[in-house]
Amino acid sequence: MAKKYIIRTGFVVELAIVRIEQGKEVKSIRRYEEGEDITLEDADAALHLHKLEFALQKDREAALAAEKAAADAANPVLANQANTVKLLADAIALAMQAAAAPAPATA
Repeated sequence: MAKKYIIRTGFVVELAIVRIEQGKEVKSIRRYEEGEDITLEDADAALHLHKLEFALQKDREAALAAEKAAADAANPVLANQANTVKLLADAIALAMQAAAAPAPATA
């Protein structure tokens, strides 16, 4: 599926273009420089991914969500940081209560 991209600052993308003119195959190179818009199929974009950023906000958001999901799947402990912090805070609170409680009287 073709998507729109913008060439990142400091990068150049060169694409080989093949067209047929008068029955002959003619090859040329099209050069895109930083800031230019380009529409590429997924396979072509994969070759230049580090030089591109998505032009459309919805594509950027989808890529960010996919990246976050992949990171969460790779490290499930970090994926559940809020729960981990809550468990630690509860444990500290219990320890502080136990330490503050008066010692039982001995006879």
